[in-house]
Amino acid sequence: MSSSAADDMARARRLFPGTDHYDVLASLHHWLKPRVYVEIGVQTGRSFCLCLPHTRYALGIDPDCHLVAFRPAGVPHDIVKAESDVFFKTADLGTLLAIALHPDKDIGRETFDFAFIDGLHHFEQVLRDFMNLERYANKDSVIAIHDSLPLDRETSSRALDTPFATGDVWKAVVALQHYRRDIDIFTIACPPSGLTIVTKLDPASKVLAEDYDDIVAGYMPLEVHNDGKAEREMVGFIPNDWREIAKRLPRIVRREGVPTHR
Repeated sequence: MSSSAADDMARARRLFPGTDHYDVLASLHHWLKPRVYVEIGVQTGRSFCLCLPHTRYALGIDPDCHLVAFRPAGVPHDIVKAESDVFFKTADLGTLLAIALHPDKDIGRETFDFAFIDGLHHFEQVLRDFMNLERYANKDSVIAIHDSLPLDRETSSRALDTPFATGDVWKAVVALQHYRRDIDIFTIACPPSGLTIVTKLDPASKVLAEDYDDIVAGYMPLEVHNDGKAEREMVGFIPNDWREIAKRLPRIVRREGVPTHR
């Protein structure tokens, strides 16, 4: 890590104290106990390997992932090496999940329970990934989106040319808040750059698809000003405290016990 990236990381940890997003994701896996997990943007697999044994199948989508040190222990899984847009244009996620879960039965389509978006950090891509995933959600499905709290103007550039880079993912969250009043959405202020959680998904919703071009045109010019404080307030966030997080999860997914961050 370069010195500038180290400085950015230190500043992010001052702004967003507590355990990092990997620990939050681990607690979400423990709480949600997803039967099916889908991840867009696998990279080395560090988040992908957080699946627990109760997950029956995990699917990763990434054109250039390298599962060298991290693999889900005891969880059947596949990695599709393709860009997410290409994957969703050429494959039916519901059918693939059904085949993986029921190889000896023809049950049509399956849904996912938990998904994590951490692919290309451009807001319009995040919106497309969200739209594509939501079509295969069930009433209790949860989607998490990484890098949704901008640190400052430089590191939230669409160029993604700084060692510490979040891109303009935050704009996707603001757009979801505005266009999708029917969903529940909140952002956890965890280091290094936040984690947005979306529940009450509606696979039948056409709002984003119908307004997509207008959304992109309207939000593309927005930029982070200076230290990003105003934009972080636009996104809205809750403390990085599992008690606060759990209050928002039981409305959708009710589980026994409350996990603690590792």
